[in-house]
Amino acid sequence: MEDDAMDSASVAAALQGRQAVYTLLARAWADALDADAASVLGSSDWETVLALFEEDGGQSLVGQWRAVAAAIDRWGVADAERAFNWCFMGVGTRVAPWESVYVTGERLVFQPSTLAVREAYAAWGLAARKKGSEPDDHIATECDFMAKMAQRAAGAFSDGDDVGCKKALVASRAFLSDHLASFAVELGRSLAQACEEAVEAGVGSAEVVECALALYGELSRFSAAFFECDGKLIDELIGTL
Repeated sequence: MEDDAMDSASVAAALQGRQAVYTLLARAWADALDADAASVLGSSDWETVLALFEEDGGQSLVGQWRAVAAAIDRWGVADAERAFNWCFMGVGTRVAPWESVYVTGERLVFQPSTLAVREAYAAWGLAARKKGSEPDDHIATECDFMAKMAQRAAGAFSDGDDVGCKKALVASRAFLSDHLASFAVELGRSLAQACEEAVEAGVGSAEVVECALALYGELSRFSAAFFECDGKLIDELIGTL
């Protein structure tokens, strides 16, 4: 390592923090919240982790995370579950959680981006847990891949393998730029539009729509902000190794 680079303890903390946050996001986007998940998501311990991701101490991310935690606290598990189902489940999904929908501009799945992420997973000996039954480019699946890549980078660094760590980070940076960061903002806009249209049309429970906009709207904003901060952190880590 260079003398002016991050010290070893800071690198290790950053690598472990990345794994923790991506694991958290994978869970949050994969399924409706249960009591255990809500407890983890609402924990103030995340503020310490998020401080690793911004030069100003992570205040922007921390503030956005507090908004997510506040929404969970306000609405609770039952309303969060109904909001999740309203947004992401059923025929004619109101809010598509798949990358291909946003990069193609059409409500189509199993498109080239789906194959691209499948190839990215396979290059590291991984596969989507729901391969064949759900498109591989679901935001939760992509976050899970990033979590596993973060784990590999952290493991390599712990073993003194800077080359292996850097290789995993370079692949993660490319995947983040090509995939997750390419549609996270649009997913949030799609959610806001679906909620607005439901209110205008008087469709569904107003309470469920309000919860969806509050909880998953905040989660989408946090996710997009985190992806941006993580890209910068990966660049710094690559430059350090």
